[in-house]
Amino acid sequence: MIQRIYILLRKDLRLEFRSKTGLSSLLMYALGSVFIIYMSVGEPEQSLTWNALFWITLLYSCVNSVMRAFYYETSSMRLYYYQIAHPQEIIFAKLLYSYALNTLLLLVSFGAFTLVLGNLVQNMPLFVLVSLLSTWSIGAMLTLISAISAQTNNAAGILPVLAFPVLLPLFLSAIKATSAAIDGEAFAQQWENIAVLGLFNILAWLFSYLLFPYLWRS
Repeated sequence: MIQRIYILLRKDLRLEFRSKTGLSSLLMYALGSVFIIYMSVGEPEQSLTWNALFWITLLYSCVNSVMRAFYYETSSMRLYYYQIAHPQEIIFAKLLYSYALNTLLLLVSFGAFTLVLGNLVQNMPLFVLVSLLSTWSIGAMLTLISAISAQTNNAAGILPVLAFPVLLPLFLSAIKATSAAIDGEAFAQQWENIAVLGLFNILAWLFSYLLFPYLWRS
C-alpha cells in the first residue's frame, strides 16, 4: 500500500514540475499579490493588518492549488486508477500531494511577506506550527471536497459552497493563533486552537478513508 501511494504521489509531483505552467502560475499569484499589497498600502504597521493580508494571500493560493486535484482528471484516467490502485491509496496520495504543494506556497508567501512587507512575528515557532497545520488542514479538507464536487456536473460551483461552512471554524482558529504568535504569546495560551487545527487534519484523513471508496465506485 505504501509503495503504491509513493508511486502515485511521485507521479503527481513529476507531472506538476514537468508542466511547470500550473506551479509557476501559483507562485506568480502569491508573489504578485504581495507586490500589489505593498504598492497599495506599503508596509503594514499593525499586526492585525499584516496577519489579515497574509491569510488572504495564502488562502487563495492554497485554494487554487487544491482545486486541481480532481478537476483536471478525465474519466479515462479515473478508470485507469481504479484498475491499478485501491481508493484509499489514491486519496492518500492526493492528500500528501496537497501537503507538499501547500507547504511550498506557505514558504514562498511568508518569504515574500518578510522581504517586502517586513516580519512582525514575535513567536516564530508558534507561527510556523500554526501556519503548517492550517495550510495542511485547508489542503486536506479541500482535497476531499474536490473529490466530492468532481462527481457533479458543476464542480467549480459546488466546491466553494461545500468548502465555506467546513473551513470557517478552521480559519477562526488559524487567525486567532497566528495573531497570538505575532503578538508574542506563548504556546500554552494557544493549545486549544492548535488542537482544533490538528483535529481537522485527523478528520480529513479519516473521512477520506471512509467516504472516498463510495465516491470512487460511483
